[in-house]
Amino acid sequence: MLELVMFDADGVLFDSEESNIAYYNAIFAGLGEPPMSHEEELAGVFMSANQIFEARASGEITGVYGLVKDLISYDQKMRMAISASGGARLNSVVVEDDAVAEQ
Repeated sequence: MLELVMFDADGVLFDSEESNIAYYNAIFAGLGEPPMSHEEELAGVFMSANQIFEARASGEITGVYGLVKDLISYDQKMRMAISASGGARLNSVVVEDDAVAEQ
């Protein structure tokens, strides 16, 4: 019995971390800025999410639900498929609407 069909429409079924860093570094080079390290790329993703959650905790913003990975549920046998298809998007912050996102 087929339990899951997944289509990769945006290229997340391969490890794109290095290509993302190369992309960012090409932009930085064009701006005359030094290249970004792997650690800086990770810090940029997680730092911004941390800042959002700090603002939520302080009451500065409302309508922030959490990270995608914390809000979804799935059968553990699908863990690898979810991880491969979701990639870094699993660390995206889910908010109530566009107005919250603009904050």
